[in-house]
Amino acid sequence: MITEYQPIDVEADPTEVVRVQRLIDRPTVCALLGISAETLRLWIKDGKFPRPVIIGDIHRWRARDYNKWVADQMRAVKG
Repeated sequence: MITEYQPIDVEADPTEVVRVQRLIDRPTVCALLGISAETLRLWIKDGKFPRPVIIGDIHRWRARDYNKWVADQMRAVKG
């Protein structure tokens, strides 16, 4: 399993497979959790949800961060 993603010099080897992290947008995160954008904003502000990756004006969440957060929440409920 790959845990870290390194930049690839495609000029050196154009056949290299580029591994990308899946990113989830705000409407999708809200739909998956059944919450409003305002609730998501407050959770982030209060440190209750992972901060997004910001690329220019685009805010996205790494799927792995989202999945880990959900798993942590489920463990907390069980424990």
